[in-house]
Amino acid sequence: MTESVPVWAIIPVIITAVVAVVIIGQNIIDSCRRFADTATWQRRRIWIGTNATAITYAAWTITASLVTPTWQTIMALTFALVIITVGTYWGARGLEWRLTHVAEPARVTQPSTDPLLTKRELVMAAALDRAGYGYARVLPDATRLRDNAGWKFRLRTQSTKMVKKDQRTGASHKLSSEAAEPIAIALQEITGKQINSDWVRIRKEKGAGIYSMTVLNYDVMAEVIPYVDDPTPTSVTTPALIGIEIDGTPRYERLDSHQRDIGSTRSGKSSLLHLKLAHLTRCEDAIVWIGGTEKVYDLVAGWLEPYENTGLRPPIDWVANGVTDMLHMMTALMRVARWRQAQPYSQRKWRTIILILDEFSFAAENTQIRIEYDYEHHTVSSMAANLLRAAASGQGFGHFAAQQSTIDNFGTEGSKVIANMHTNHAFASKDFAEIGRQTGDYALPIPTHKGEFYSFGEDADVIHLKAPYIQTTDPSKPKLHDGATVSDIAWARRHIDHTPLTVSEGAEAAGYAYAQRHQYVDAAYLDYLTSMEPTPTSTGGNDTARKNTADKAYEREMAKFEQELAEAGIDIRPDTEQPKAEVVERAPAIVVAAPRESRDERICRILTTADDDGMNAQDIAEALAGEGDKCSTAVVSSTLSRLARAEKIQRVSTGHYTA
Repeated sequence: MTESVPVWAIIPVIITAVVAVVIIGQNIIDSCRRFADTATWQRRRIWIGTNATAITYAAWTITASLVTPTWQTIMALTFALVIITVGTYWGARGLEWRLTHVAEPARVTQPSTDPLLTKRELVMAAALDRAGYGYARVLPDATRLRDNAGWKFRLRTQSTKMVKKDQRTGASHKLSSEAAEPIAIALQEITGKQINSDWVRIRKEKGAGIYSMTVLNYDVMAEVIPYVDDPTPTSVTTPALIGIEIDGTPRYERLDSHQRDIGSTRSGKSSLLHLKLAHLTRCEDAIVWIGGTEKVYDLVAGWLEPYENTGLRPPIDWVANGVTDMLHMMTALMRVARWRQAQPYSQRKWRTIILILDEFSFAAENTQIRIEYDYEHHTVSSMAANLLRAAASGQGFGHFAAQQSTIDNFGTEGSKVIANMHTNHAFASKDFAEIGRQTGDYALPIPTHKGEFYSFGEDADVIHLKAPYIQTTDPSKPKLHDGATVSDIAWARRHIDHTPLTVSEGAEAAGYAYAQRHQYVDAAYLDYLTSMEPTPTSTGGNDTARKNTADKAYEREMAKFEQELAEAGIDIRPDTEQPKAEVVERAPAIVVAAPRESRDERICRILTTADDDGMNAQDIAEALAGEGDKCSTAVVSSTLSRLARAEKIQRVSTGHYTA
């Protein structure tokens, strides 16, 4: 007869099986397809129930092995087995109901023993863990934002060694903007409140591993922030207020640098330009020049009209209307910068010139009107490239506003113009890739409100801002607040010295165009700003009406100068009439290129030869190269898209166009 296995040998086997179930049960449940759609906390409850059942059956088996088999013990064991089986079934049903009908309780995975963390910070820690960023630790002292707009938290990422073992999967020492979306979802699940995707913002701080995270209660970028003026004189080297961050922190930037403002129409670029002007017109060591083509009067009207017929100089030294006068202005700045660079260090005491060109792309794309400078004929684009590369050391800086950031929007020398920009401001655009193309971060939310933009530079992080609004005086525009208007701020600058360039600052180098500019606001000045740009004649220069206006202004200024000298007892009139000397200083010649097709016109002509299937960018680039116009396929492709949007050509299929 075979000997039975001893009881002491069975018990270790049972205990080993139970321990195995407890240890590997979690992995088995996590990898089971049936539980693939369940949350982590639900799978943990299933694991706890499985362990309890395994331990109960193990205890029954061990008991049955140890007791003496009598009819009483057999009845008791049978009754206990029935109870365990029925209890296991209904316990499983109860767990199933709980997992499907009861919401997960809020969990705090950050050490609850840390007495420095408040309940709000512990909730944030739970959200980080739920979103998969439990390796980031919440630091104490969260800050409440203005007007109960939300909270600002400080986070610290850790080295791999310091991260708990169960959180090392996916752990990183960085928190990118892509983490904002899953954290917003986790917060919404825990708090039960609606949280938009762009209400959570993450920003890297200077400290190693330190980040700030702002969580908003509402869309603060939809608010209108009234501008509060300070008319106190200041310096151009003092940083200017350009916007308010989402956490209410004011953002200041120096304006004595090359800057670019990009955004579509009605995106709020003008709001930022008015902010810049509000600061620059306070600066006793700065001179403001403004040029434009399409909407220059809309930009400067509020700054000039309060000074109409007052005899006071407006806070803007020079305004150029049209491509022709913009070229004169840019050339003047280039000549002043070159003159300054040749002066001894002991004499370099001059004011900074800030050149603002609004709607720059309209002028940059014009290749027909050119100006002669340094024995070469320059377009607006090529002159801008020269300015940005060479004028800064002569205290001349350019601020260009345009609707798109692509190279073709800055003319033939667009790559050089863009490469020399120090600070960029990106507003809303109809091109959804515009923000990502400029900042390099395609995960950033696209601005949706007027005056909302991103600021970034060569050595600075991307900052999300809202520009304070200066109320316009244009009656056709809505009144958004009761604060100061552009005209109010302009008139508040009347006590600040806005004298023109002096000889020691390069006035003579600025040349004829600068001397003949409008200096006082009168009917002629306003007529000049509201008139269409005169068409240059084939011999160059402005038309006769513009020249007569300039001559009259010159004679008026000379008569005033002679009268002031006469009152001082100085008579500069000659005793006898002398022939007038030949004027040596003349305006730089404006050259109108011989009539020829622009690239847009050539592309439209080439497309007239296309069949019904159309032509693609490669075909057109080859045709242009055959005519001597060598350009890349990418440039042609962007030009085709622009012409199609303007309805000058038709898109017959993806990438194919006809005239």
